[in-house]
Amino acid sequence: PSASRTAPNTFYHGIHADIVCMQEVQIDVWSDLFGKLEEYYPIGILQNVTSAKRRNHTIGTAILLHKDCPYNHVVRVESRSRALIVVLQHRHQQRKREKTACTDAADAAGDEHAAPHHQQHHTSSFLYVATVHLDADKPNLALSDPKRLFHQQQRQRQLHSLLKRIALHCRLDGYLGGMCTP
Repeated sequence: PSASRTAPNTFYHGIHADIVCMQEVQIDVWSDLFGKLEEYYPIGILQNVTSAKRRNHTIGTAILLHKDCPYNHVVRVESRSRALIVVLQHRHQQRKREKTACTDAADAAGDEHAAPHHQQHHTSSFLYVATVHLDADKPNLALSDPKRLFHQQQRQRQLHSLLKRIALHCRLDGYLGGMCTP
């Protein structure tokens, strides 16, 4: 049986991860798989594999969020040819915004005990999650074979592209220079 068809049994036997990143999810069984996991993982995001370019794909990547995951608000989803990027926001973000507004007001009033401005924003408010299905290695080829080298370089390019996309999402969320640290 496929991994997608047997995965629910794995989840029922003690795995309690807040976020599960899946690869090689069979598209035709996703709704059945998600339906079995939905009680504990009510948010499931499947990579979009329906574009004209990827029309014949039968597998994709997926991300599941546990019902108790503190990062349970999906801000953005980006589905790429080999990757799924999900930007999540902490459930208590609204309270942090209210505190920041109060601290900003204290700064404006000259309160020297207020936290520095750069420490107020984005503190653990966003989480960037990606799952990727890279081109397979060609272990049956010699290490020096040009085809194997091409595939190794292709994987490196795919990861480089993924990191650039994550940096873009960081910039969209106000992180300076695209770095995912405040």
